[in-house]
Amino acid sequence: MYPVPDDEAERLEFLSDCGLTGSPAEREFDEIAHLAADLCDAPIALVTIITKDNQRLHGRTGVAIDSTSRDISFCAHAITSDAPFIVRDAATDPRFAHNALVIRRPVHSLLCRRADHHT
Repeated sequence: MYPVPDDEAERLEFLSDCGLTGSPAEREFDEIAHLAADLCDAPIALVTIITKDNQRLHGRTGVAIDSTSRDISFCAHAITSDAPFIVRDAATDPRFAHNALVIRRPVHSLLCRRADHHT
């Protein structure tokens, strides 16, 4: 099971109001992911939208998939806080060591940040 933010209903309503819950990936989000990968010298970078049940990869570089279930999403953990979410070694982190994304493809470390949706 994944953590759920205190403001989950408001967050989901905001995503829906913005038209992001069912929209396809966009080239601009891919460009942001490519820039992030270049800046961080990382093989993978993603711009994700966490919906009620899924993680949609609206921008990506280094992976071919366009979504995952929310229960294996690292970002589902990141959206519970406004602070940067840092995982130094996913293989040894008890939240992710048995995660299919870690087992199938080595995800060693990551940094996620929740976008502020409050206006």
